[in-house]
Amino acid sequence: MVRAQLTNFFIFLGEGEQHSAVFADVIVRICQKAASVEEMEKEMGKFCTDEAITDKFGQVVHERPARICRHIIPHLAGERVLEIGSWNKMVGHGIVAMTGKHVEGTVYSEGAILPHGTKSFDTTVCIAMLHHVNDPAKLLSEAARVSSRRIIVIETINSPQENQQMVHTFMDWFYNSILHGLTNLPYNYRSPQEWEQLFAQNGLKVALSKDMGVDNPLIPVHHWLYVLER
Repeated sequence: MVRAQLTNFFIFLGEGEQHSAVFADVIVRICQKAASVEEMEKEMGKFCTDEAITDKFGQVVHERPARICRHIIPHLAGERVLEIGSWNKMVGHGIVAMTGKHVEGTVYSEGAILPHGTKSFDTTVCIAMLHHVNDPAKLLSEAARVSSRRIIVIETINSPQENQQMVHTFMDWFYNSILHGLTNLPYNYRSPQEWEQLFAQNGLKVALSKDMGVDNPLIPVHHWLYVLER
């Protein structure tokens, strides 16, 4: 399943079916032969750089923030929006371009207090961030603190099928670690019900819960949209 998903990934990058299958085989062989995760990441990173995969990915992936904006803009409340740590502020730039709202971006460090006052924003946007931190409840608590009205969350959902979850985890690692160089990947995936339990524990009400499915072939994981209110 991983090989098939990798093949589809490379096809989407424009490599052609035969070439994509070869690339997928190379990635799988690197995984099988590497003596450690560090060696695997080094060899895979070199391959992706040599074959310009990283560059091609960067050229194509810019379309995703606009797609995300179309999902979340109808649910923005108020004029002041905070974007926490997603896409190098590309989602925030998209919101500004499409709505004219005031948007600020901030990078979240594990366990930190956000550098903003209580209820200083109307809406806080948190895109695929909670599963990337060791303590998602702390990040959610901070998002709730700085928001006066809403928090919009898009998160990765556990697959009920073990094989599919393995593919999701591998592609999340490949995308974030190999192509983006991220190192903190605790893979804190949850079911929709488990995410809603976390929201409730932080005093947040679910105003909207929407299954987005696998919304992007470049990042083939299952996403869910939540609109939360204080």
